[in-house]
Amino acid sequence: MAERILLVEDEPDLRLALSVRLRAAGFHCETAHNGKEGLEKAAQRRPDLIIANLFMPVMDGHEMVRHLRADLNTASIPIVVITAFPEHSRDAQAAQLLLLGVRILQRPFETQELLGIVRTLLTPPTSGGPDHAGAEEDPHRG
Repeated sequence: MAERILLVEDEPDLRLALSVRLRAAGFHCETAHNGKEGLEKAAQRRPDLIIANLFMPVMDGHEMVRHLRADLNTASIPIVVITAFPEHSRDAQAAQLLLLGVRILQRPFETQELLGIVRTLLTPPTSGGPDHAGAEEDPHRG
């Protein structure tokens, strides 16, 4: 089953271009036009990953991320924020997003870079290590 990505982007051309590339890469992609719509769709459908623009009308990406992280049903969804931070606010805003566990992708970017981040975030961590080896093989071990 294809991983479900919610793309929250107010710019129609970029929303279309990214959704086409994500679908071509094998992902199921649903879109939202602003943070409020993105928040509603995330709560209803619980996607595997969210890609969002930071500066949008109605509800911006910062507010949407804060709401997502505050809700137990959406708090663990990986989020990639796409932004072209204004020079004067870059460090403070980036720090706030990083504290919320958000991955930041600075504009301009290559689509392959975004796809690489998406694949990395959707790859489950390996349990590896000798402490985990065979732990589930024999439930009667003690």
